[in-house]
Amino acid sequence: MNRPRILIVDDSPVVALLLSNLLEEKLDAICTTYHSIDDFNTAEIEAADLCIVDYLLEASQKQDMYNGDMALKQIKAIKPDVPVIVFSGQNDISVALDLISLGAIDYVDKNHHDFIEQIIESAHNVLYHSTNSEKVQGLKNEIKQDRTQLILLCIGISIIGGICSFMV
Repeated sequence: MNRPRILIVDDSPVVALLLSNLLEEKLDAICTTYHSIDDFNTAEIEAADLCIVDYLLEASQKQDMYNGDMALKQIKAIKPDVPVIVFSGQNDISVALDLISLGAIDYVDKNHHDFIEQIIESAHNVLYHSTNSEKVQGLKNEIKQDRTQLILLCIGISIIGGICSFMV
């Protein structure tokens, strides 16, 4: 399997760097970090296997603050199937529910002392699950091919058996 590509967007360079280093170390991922939603481009999103986005972001050109649902919508508009984990210090369950309803795969509360570990665990689960899904789909395809070959073999044996019984 290729190394997973993770896009991290957080206006705190310290948190972005910490997440990047830990995800690269623990998940053998290739991480790209951005400090503003204005900075990253379509190609980066299209190449990403996972996006991790802070809920409140400073937007350098668009407005004073750029929230996670705007970032989530922008990412999903470019690549609808990419999993997105949103993290925030917002201690509001309605924010989490809104983000999940918009397509976020997980919401991690920054107020927990182990929020970095929670993000890494969530990222691992997302990437591991998608790897297993790909393997399961591959196995299903192999079974389909084997089944088709088995049916053709049975048909061939039946035809040969019919010819042999006809000759006797």
